[in-house]
Amino acid sequence: MELQGKVVTFIPTASTPESYKEYVKLGQESLEELGLKVAPLDVTTASSEEIRSTLSQGDLIYISGGNTFYL
Repeated sequence: MELQGKVVTFIPTASTPESYKEYVKLGQESLEELGLKVAPLDVTTASSEEIRSTLSQGDLIYISGGNTFYL
């Protein structure tokens, strides 16, 4: 699958309660280095409509690590 120019919905929500979050930035940068367009989506602050819209416009979904119970 060619990744160049694809849109990836990047969900960092699980990292919200964590004190160390450097891996979120590194993950996003790595996706951008692959040629992906990153569309961040925090599901705790987005409305249901924003979530639906963002997910439907993307080609891929990436869920960053962290506290999965919080997610």
